Amino acid sequence: NTMLHFGASTPIRYSNLLNLKKGWEVYSNRGVGGIDGVLSTAVGAANSTDKLVCLVLGDLSFCYDSNGLWNKYIPENLRIIVINNEGGNIFRIIPGPEKSGYLEEFFETQQYVNIDHLAGAYNLGYYLCDDQEGLESQLEGFLSQKGPSIMEVCTSGERSAKALTEYFNFNRTILKQELKR
Repeated sequence: NTMLHFGASTPIRYSNLLNLKKGWEVYSNRGVGGIDGVLSTAVGAANSTDKLVCLVLGDLSFCYDSNGLWNKYIPENLRIIVINNEGGNIFRIIPGPEKSGYLEEFFETQQYVNIDHLAGAYNLGYYLCDDQEGLESQLEGFLSQKGPSIMEVCTSGERSAKALTEYFNFNRTILKQELKR
C-alpha cells in the first residue's frame, strides 16, 4: 500500500538493486535538466492518495526542488529520503567526467545546505542517518510516524559510486559468462 517515487539519475539506478514487494507502485520522473520537479511531483502524488508516498532522491534534486514544500498542502502521508553524498554523484558513475580532470570542479556541484534546517523551515519531521545501524534503527519509525518527514542519509560519494560500479561490473561479468554457455 505504498507509492514509491525515485529521483532521477542515481536513485533510479539504485531501485534496480531492490527486491520490491508486490503491490508497491513505483514512479520516477525526469525534468528538463533531470532533477527539476522530482520533489514537487511526489508532493502532488501524495495529495492524490491515502497511500504512503515515499520519495527517494539525491541531495541536489532535493535542494533544487525544495520549494515544492513551500505550500500549505504538504500531506501527512509524505516521506522523503534524501541520499546526501554532497553533490551530483551520478557523474562518478557514468563514463567520461572522471577522466576529464574537472569532475569535482564542474560536474559534481557540491552543496552545503543544512537539510535539517530546511525540514524545520517547512515544519517537517527530520531523521538523520550516517551509517547502516542508524538507518536500520530509524527506518520503521520514520515510515510509520504521523506527519510528513525527511530522512537524510549521509554517505560518501566516492564510496557509493565505487560500490555501485563494482556491483554493475560484477553483474556484467556474470551475464557474459551466462551468454557464453
